[in-house]
Amino acid sequence: MDIIDFAMKMELDGKAFYEKAAARAQRREVKEIFGYLAEEEKRHYSFFRSLKEGADPDVAARELRGGSVASPKNIFVQLTVENDDQMFGEDIKGVWTEALKIEEKSAAFYSGQAQKEKYP
Repeated sequence: MDIIDFAMKMELDGKAFYEKAAARAQRREVKEIFGYLAEEEKRHYSFFRSLKEGADPDVAARELRGGSVASPKNIFVQLTVENDDQMFGEDIKGVWTEALKIEEKSAAFYSGQAQKEKYP
């Protein structure tokens, strides 16, 4: 499996993980955050698919940067204002912890692959 195929699979796996977490979440705000993360993974998948199909990497990267983080920021602000210590049950905290591990592993993987590349 080449690197782009691997990356595409990672993004689809991440999307499935966040969709499952959204389905399990009790609070609307938490569902929205996980839903947003699932959509971001879908956008990442589309980026890699574009590369695989021969798209110009600079154009694909510009399109990827078009995402907005305003929605999750607003949700986190709302949750902070509510100051609800019970907003995340232990099961959701476990999902957040697992999500963080997955994202850190992905970042390390992509960073390692980038270091292997030869740039002119």
